[in-house]
Amino acid sequence: MNLHRSNRFRSVLVAASLLVLGACGSDDDPAPIHTLTPGAAYHGTMTPAAPLDVSGSSEAVAINAVAGAGFVFAGWVATPADKAVFEDAGLASAHVFISGDVTIAPTFMVAVADFFVNPRLGADDAAGTSAAQAYRTLTQALAAVAPVKDANPVIALAPGLYNAANGEVFPLVVPPGITVVGDEDNYGAGITIDGAGPMPSWNAIPVALIPSSGAAVRGLSLATSGRFTLAYDPPSGGTGIVLTRNTIAPGSDGGLYVQVAERGLIDDNVWLAGSMTLVAVGGAGNTAVSDNVFNGPVELDDNHVDLGGGAGSSTGHNQFIGNGMSFLSGAGIMARDNHWRHAPPTVSPTFAYGPSEYDMYLAGENTTVDTTGYY
Repeated sequence: MNLHRSNRFRSVLVAASLLVLGACGSDDDPAPIHTLTPGAAYHGTMTPAAPLDVSGSSEAVAINAVAGAGFVFAGWVATPADKAVFEDAGLASAHVFISGDVTIAPTFMVAVADFFVNPRLGADDAAGTSAAQAYRTLTQALAAVAPVKDANPVIALAPGLYNAANGEVFPLVVPPGITVVGDEDNYGAGITIDGAGPMPSWNAIPVALIPSSGAAVRGLSLATSGRFTLAYDPPSGGTGIVLTRNTIAPGSDGGLYVQVAERGLIDDNVWLAGSMTLVAVGGAGNTAVSDNVFNGPVELDDNHVDLGGGAGSSTGHNQFIGNGMSFLSGAGIMARDNHWRHAPPTVSPTFAYGPSEYDMYLAGENTTVDTTGYY
């Protein structure tokens, strides 16, 4: 992680102590008492495990983190950040000086991978091949992984914010066969990719992330200021892509823009509310879409991705619970064994964006959708 250990902490501690003594005014003034509250420790534990009152702002507090099975320590996080000075935020056993009430939490990342990224503690001139020598940006990891893509390497991401201010260059294109993994158990909580850049095939559409054929994106939190959050772009592929256990916030037009969608899997993701979530406008119809929670409508425009019981062997079990109506176009759309707001799902005579009492709109005389097994 390119961790620079020095005596800087001791200097800061001495300076802070002098400031505190000056502020007290006299020996009779009581020393300030601050509370260190342990934060959520996903995939590990920390001590202290309960809130700790610290008497005197110059007192250094010992903290310790232990990673759970399959994970490795990835640094400390303080909230608010200006109330804590760490001896070394990259040490699992460290000391911290607090100058106010603060919550401190350890972070952990997947332990077994080929490349590692840590936006808080990494450096793009590091080796990138271990958690202790992680890159700072996913951009650098994607560039480094390209020459070895035939080995189907895995890139592990530590919690943090992956944005342009931290050095990311958008859109982030995941090469064929590469897996990017964050925290699948928590649907990417705290591992946030936020940004947008022009899609190669259509510069008018800015997106955050473009997975290529055979790529997998697992356990990330995806946000964007662009028109879409993700896109399957023909120049980079679109066959056999896997999206699983992510949290996907839609851009202005949607969460995922699908131009090619063959033999892939879109499974167990949480799609946040927006005008559209999944927008599919091309493909062969055999990408399986299952076990997703859609907090906004979907749009299938002559694209028969398998929403349940179709050519992709989808088991369905998607939840279409957003308050807008889905736009469906094309004959033979398969959407069996899904949960809709209404049972049976309701069909609107006209289409409109925004809140609606209807579940879907069927565009054109030839559009049919099989919702057998609705609940």
